[in-house]
Amino acid sequence: MAIRIEQMPVEAIQTEYPELFAEVFGKWQEGHIPGFVLLVFDDDRYIGFLSCYLHDANTVYVQFGGVRPEERGIKTLGMWRKAIEILHGRFAFITAAVENKNVTALKLMLMSGFIVNGCRQATNGTLYVEVIRGRS
Repeated sequence: MAIRIEQMPVEAIQTEYPELFAEVFGKWQEGHIPGFVLLVFDDDRYIGFLSCYLHDANTVYVQFGGVRPEERGIKTLGMWRKAIEILHGRFAFITAAVENKNVTALKLMLMSGFIVNGCRQATNGTLYVEVIRGRS
């Protein structure tokens, strides 16, 4: 397994990203067009993505990340570790908000060196745990 990550061309985000999102999460959520998208490959096979926003000059916010249903499991951890390595090559801090009921994602974040730095409630009532990780 050789995980590699490529940035999706900006011009493809509006046309191709919604389909990738729907494949991972089951349906497209209108209005979620990120600043940039990282595509994750295992060798030459596409397995998942991370959608991100520039939070400030030193911080990237990962809004969504996931792997194709048939790729879930150990590849999720490998993908995430490679993504952290690449993002920390560009940014001192990585931040994210994880739905409080998504225990798997919360464990992944904590096992990856993220710390809890707050929580917030969305207008729809969903509670999010905010996490951050500094470059080691």
